[in-house]
Amino acid sequence: MIIERPIVEILIKFLLVVRSRLKSWARPEAEMLALPRSARFRRIIDMFYLISVNLLRNPRRAILTTLAIAVSIFVLSVLLSLPAIADRILTGC
Repeated sequence: MIIERPIVEILIKFLLVVRSRLKSWARPEAEMLALPRSARFRRIIDMFYLISVNLLRNPRRAILTTLAIAVSIFVLSVLLSLPAIADRILTGC
């Protein structure tokens, strides 16, 4: 599977931000960018592995969090579309 370069760069920047916030294992950003490409991919894979392990550690919490985010996005989309729905009803279209 080939990943396009911009996606990889976005992921690397995201990981740099996350890592800089977690000072316990942070390294300088220039050092991360100086790593060979295979080492950067290894760090991305390690981060996704860490995320997946923590998601599976407490499945009820992961499901409730996912459902809460889905419900909030649904409510936001309904609230944002209310003016258009009201205009459509009032104009009779």
